[in-house]
Amino acid sequence: MVPPDRSPSGQFTISERFINILCAPLINTKTWGNFNLGKSMATRKTSTIPKAPVGRILMKAGAKRVSQSAMDTFSDIIHQMAVEIAEKSVMIAKHAGRKTVHEDDIKLAAR
Repeated sequence: MVPPDRSPSGQFTISERFINILCAPLINTKTWGNFNLGKSMATRKTSTIPKAPVGRILMKAGAKRVSQSAMDTFSDIIHQMAVEIAEKSVMIAKHAGRKTVHEDDIKLAAR
């Protein structure tokens, strides 16, 4: 006996296949891809700089313990500074007529 959602050949029809491929994840979970569909789902904050090395840097600087919020804030500040230095070094390389950023460009931009 053929289930009602399949054709006699056992294949899904085009519209049923569309529903099963695209809509089933929406029905089964609250998120799909980058879209947050449920109010109860917490958004996940990702960072370019991992938290563990940031915590180790603070511990080497003398901290006995480091909170998660301190690591997040320190990571964000380091990221902002790195982006500023990167943008300056790209401008320096372009001013020199190059497309490639060199070590000296970064050292000059970090001053």
